[in-house]
Amino acid sequence: MASKRGIRRKEERKQRIRRQKKCGNKIRYSSLQEAKSVAYHMRKEKKEILTTYHCPFCDGFHYGHPPAKRYYYTRRKRKPLARGHR
Repeated sequence: MASKRGIRRKEERKQRIRRQKKCGNKIRYSSLQEAKSVAYHMRKEKKEILTTYHCPFCDGFHYGHPPAKRYYYTRRKRKPLARGHR
């Protein structure tokens, strides 16, 4: 039977791993304005879309690419055939 302390340590270790995966290599900004300012300059430099967001793991702010949109394939319109071909 696992002790409460062992279970707590296991949970703390999982949270540490999650935090490291989510924001381990990212720069943490203390305010939203600071993150927005840096993201604005990076947008100009890289010519990419960047957004700022609040990180629940470190309670700071980061910037990055927006979440990927899910594209659903739809039936494409048919192009008219060249003359003489069916």
